[in-house]
Amino acid sequence: MSQKDDLGLSARMSAKLAKLPPPAYLAIIPPPGLVRLEQAENTLLRPELVKICKNAINDELDEETFNYPKGFGGEPKLRDGLASFFNSYFEPSLKVEADHISVSAGSGNSFDALLHTICDDGDIVLTPGPFWSGFSIYSTLHASATILPSPAPSFRNSLTPDVNARLKETYNSHPTPSRIKALLICNPHNPCDDTYSPALLRQLMDFAHEHNLHYISDEVSALCSFNTDSEKPFVSALSLVRDGEGIRRSRVHVIWSASKDFGSAGVRTACVVSQANPSLLAGVTYSSLWQVSILSSIYVTAILTSPELSNLVSLNKSRLKSAYEYLTTRLDEWGVEYIPVKAGMLIFVRIAKDAQTFEEEAAVVGKLKESGVLVQPGKMWGGIDGEKGWVRFSFAVKEEVMSDALERIGKVLGK
Repeated sequence: MSQKDDLGLSARMSAKLAKLPPPAYLAIIPPPGLVRLEQAENTLLRPELVKICKNAINDELDEETFNYPKGFGGEPKLRDGLASFFNSYFEPSLKVEADHISVSAGSGNSFDALLHTICDDGDIVLTPGPFWSGFSIYSTLHASATILPSPAPSFRNSLTPDVNARLKETYNSHPTPSRIKALLICNPHNPCDDTYSPALLRQLMDFAHEHNLHYISDEVSALCSFNTDSEKPFVSALSLVRDGEGIRRSRVHVIWSASKDFGSAGVRTACVVSQANPSLLAGVTYSSLWQVSILSSIYVTAILTSPELSNLVSLNKSRLKSAYEYLTTRLDEWGVEYIPVKAGMLIFVRIAKDAQTFEEEAAVVGKLKESGVLVQPGKMWGGIDGEKGWVRFSFAVKEEVMSDALERIGKVLGK
């Protein structure tokens, strides 16, 4: 009897587990005392968010809170709040209605549900490289799809205007382009923390239209665009799609989450917005049915309907800018190279400028861990040839936390 038969796993799950990272990859619980900058978390609004959460639970919690969730696609009040939020901040060309929204437990689960709905086993999602490695996990869980990145010349030049040409080359050179079902665009980009220009986004949407692809726009850091260039403000796909002009609205789907813009990753609340494809939205909903608890719904609804919402959005951007400037002032003093951040809460820093291999990069990451600071190695973001010695970490932490981290990093670098 084989080990697979002895364990009683399906052939489907056995094949998936062979492709997924080992459980230990996600099960690591760092010991206390470490400065954790490796996670894509925004902690800068926490004092205000704690107050909103406590007040919301105090005002809304009653015996019915412990019932099953209501509605198809999410709690009605939450979907109403999300629709109002998108209409206020994403400038959609067509008003977003609650029926255009399906809620799930995190943007990764939204992506998983969306791919489960549009992809058959073996289908492919095209995306500009480098890309978040989590997409590979979520594309495998239920859809059995794969991510196909178009190569980037460097981290610094990932979002140059030729990104469309790189995507076309990757698409045309693939042996079975008919299996490519969707184009995934992160705007702001993850991991390069910049926005696409409106003109380039239109080109990307035209490319998707030309090849009859679904256009998936991950916009989870939309309101973290604190440092954008005037010619490249954040612009949502919801704003650019026009009926009768290019890509069909039924092929455009936006993913958003409370994790980044409102620093609430642990609350696990996200959504898919798809305005002209009710069958697709039904599939997404069934693929993520009743994932979000009523307690999470109460909290996120309270944020979205708060009279202080506009202040929270402004405060988030101003604190991100201050935290970014605090960090980069020190990096400039040290003469350490970094990639300027336009939108987001993480930064690429060339912490090991002399590294020639990923092993040398990993060694420096290990020294930082020994000093008490956790960061992400650049290799996990696509391992671009010639791009060794980079790390990526969050700067969206309190000043005293970053001060502590910089003191430890400085000792490792001899600063």
